[in-house]
Amino acid sequence: EQRYPRAGRPNAIIDLFVMDLQTGKVHAVDWHKAGWGPATDQYLARLNWTKNGLIVQRVNRDQTEIDYQAFALPDFQTSDTLFTETQPRWVNLSYDVSVHDGRFRTSVESTGFRRLYVHQAELAEALKMDEGEWAIDAILWSGAASDPVFFTAYKDTPLERHLYKMPLMGGQISRMTEAGKSWTISMAPDGRSFIGTSSDPAQPPQTGLYRADGTLITWIEENRLDETHPYAPYLKAHTVPSYGTLTAEDGQTLYYSIQTPPDFDPARRYPVLVNVYGGPGVQTVDRDWERWDDQYYTRQGYIVFRLDNRGSAHRGKSFEDVIYRNMGSAEVADQLLGVAWLKDQDFVDPDRIAIQGWSYGGYMTLMTLLQAPTGTFAAAVAGAPVTDWSLYDTFYTERFMDTPQDNPEGYERASVFYHLDQWQGPLPELLLIHGMADDNVTFDNTTRLMAELQERGLMFDLMTYPGQRHGIRGEKLRTHLMRTRMRFLDRHLKNR
Repeated sequence: EQRYPRAGRPNAIIDLFVMDLQTGKVHAVDWHKAGWGPATDQYLARLNWTKNGLIVQRVNRDQTEIDYQAFALPDFQTSDTLFTETQPRWVNLSYDVSVHDGRFRTSVESTGFRRLYVHQAELAEALKMDEGEWAIDAILWSGAASDPVFFTAYKDTPLERHLYKMPLMGGQISRMTEAGKSWTISMAPDGRSFIGTSSDPAQPPQTGLYRADGTLITWIEENRLDETHPYAPYLKAHTVPSYGTLTAEDGQTLYYSIQTPPDFDPARRYPVLVNVYGGPGVQTVDRDWERWDDQYYTRQGYIVFRLDNRGSAHRGKSFEDVIYRNMGSAEVADQLLGVAWLKDQDFVDPDRIAIQGWSYGGYMTLMTLLQAPTGTFAAAVAGAPVTDWSLYDTFYTERFMDTPQDNPEGYERASVFYHLDQWQGPLPELLLIHGMADDNVTFDNTTRLMAELQERGLMFDLMTYPGQRHGIRGEKLRTHLMRTRMRFLDRHLKNR
């Protein structure tokens, strides 16, 4: 048994206290907002210290508002609402909170793309920065009004995260990091230097210390890929993806990657693995050192295809919002668009396409399989899948779907079981995988599906991992997991 607040059910009641480490005195902070209902319907989302006290980020149960509430020293009883962001569908949280020179700063999505927000008596607005369709990833450093703001964003291309700077009150934006790579940045407290880790599909991660203008001071780990590198013996078989775009039914641009075997011959036809996640908050198509499992698949003779469907991260609210109250619809349509493109390629065997994913990707595997025309997929591997969103937690699920009580039709249609009801005939080859102690996507998501498939006489394969949670941990079990996948995929995609 475990405590798990499923969608539509009561949340835990959260109280907030601050202890003075010198005196031992404890102050209760009354962070709840009048008018938002009972304590079980309010979320304490973030806490941020300032020189003058504490900023509480609180969110209502519908997750359409986020309040930034300041509580002042010394007793945290005096409070002031610094800002409230409101969205018609849902608000996204960030860690972008600071106070400098009396100005409260954060980032908001009021323009549809995350932008810097500055509040003071004579100014309260989201700085446009420019009108491009790109979003701030995170604000990393912000000082006095005369200092620039440093932030990461996908401004040049959705495939690469870079460090940028701009004057606080708006102006020319400058990129500080080298193009063609994706970057992870840690800024120094004084904003004069940063530690940057970068990679691209042909270069494993390199970490260096840089001046704020992007000039390299010294390598921390150059990771030079030369003949002395441990990976050097495998370079001849190293595969690099190519990238492209498709257009969704609403006109929005979708990015994909396709990675072919090291001995690729365009005159041959290959089996394809569609690796999918598809859920909010995640991006799988980007220009960095690619995943080891994709390297392994390509060396086994598979083409690996990934597509970031609508609802994925770093593309702005309009790209995300299409899933509102209707998960498993637009995302599936986009994945099927990608599969249709694959089937048109001369080097793809249209009868040997499989789809696989984990967590939301497991859900997407099942939903795409069940909504696809008959014969689209030869096989599917669904790991730790959500099968019914009423089984998942409050904060994540209700953000996108509202509650089951408010959106019963949406929950029904977003369920794997609804689409299973529409299915006719035998299923494509299906492998279900789940950790039996999963405390994220609980195991009953899969056991209920198993029972329903058995009742309908539909055949499937199953691998469970006793004692394992949402991720299968440990070298031996991870190896077992990969061997399980490959035995299944090889059996149904290579031996036919």
